[in-house]
Amino acid sequence: MRRLGASQKGKRRANPVAVLRAGVLECVSSFETKLEMAERYVREGEYHVARQREIIAHLTEHGRSTELAERLLLNLEDLLTLHRGHLARIKTEHR
Repeated sequence: MRRLGASQKGKRRANPVAVLRAGVLECVSSFETKLEMAERYVREGEYHVARQREIIAHLTEHGRSTELAERLLLNLEDLLTLHRGHLARIKTEHR
């Protein structure tokens, strides 16, 4: 366990999760809105799903196992569903 020096006694360390969230929120407000970010996540998710399907087709054509690739595809599709739901909620809030 790390010992605090005399100058550090009584000081509270910043919560790293809070610092990260603050940084993320600052970036969101600086560069893109929540709506824009959610739309980007959906676009990127659609790309990843399509690309994973291409990989599975390539593996199949070459007689390779697709079990792991198919499991990853299911995870990507689940994540895309979550992103689409989040996007829909944001759009509803902004009406």
